[in-house]
Amino acid sequence: MKSDLLILAGLLTPLGYIPYIADTIKNKTQPNLVTWFTWTLVAVINTAAAISTHSTHTAIFSGITTIGNAAIVIAALKNGVKKYTPFDFICQALALIGVVLWRFTNSPSLAVLFCVLVIAIAALPTWRHAFMKPFEETWTGFVIGSTSGFVTILSLSSFTFVSVAFPLTAATNSMLMVIIILSRRRLAYATAKARR
Repeated sequence: MKSDLLILAGLLTPLGYIPYIADTIKNKTQPNLVTWFTWTLVAVINTAAAISTHSTHTAIFSGITTIGNAAIVIAALKNGVKKYTPFDFICQALALIGVVLWRFTNSPSLAVLFCVLVIAIAALPTWRHAFMKPFEETWTGFVIGSTSGFVTILSLSSFTFVSVAFPLTAATNSMLMVIIILSRRRLAYATAKARR
């Protein structure tokens, strides 16, 4: 059963990126380049931390996440939001601090803790974008991403901070994105209908 869930998560994770990347290429979705780059960096760090603690399922999830995020970064180079702010610098600095502390303390948990914090902080510009311009975000990819994160957690045979934190944070972030996008779109439709 656990291995079946791992296979399912391994299939769902890359599938979640397809609609988002496709819409970015078509210029229907405009991802925040710095946010996605930061998420890519964090996913790399988390993959290394998961490998070092033999959290194989989490390493597979975060490894695929790294590839998917990097693909969005590449697509966003042409059609994404490219503004780099002091806030973005702080997010990336926190991620790098996590790596440095991990190297000095030999604590993968500390690196993952910083990764989780950075994911949440780096999500803020994308949440804002989804709130302000919900039609410029692709909610279907986030639904699949959230599902794959929760399925990854269910596939675990042992629950540690390193194995649970990243997929739980990624899944929760994706779920919040879906809620923001769909609620704002619904409000926009209701407002447009009321004006008729």
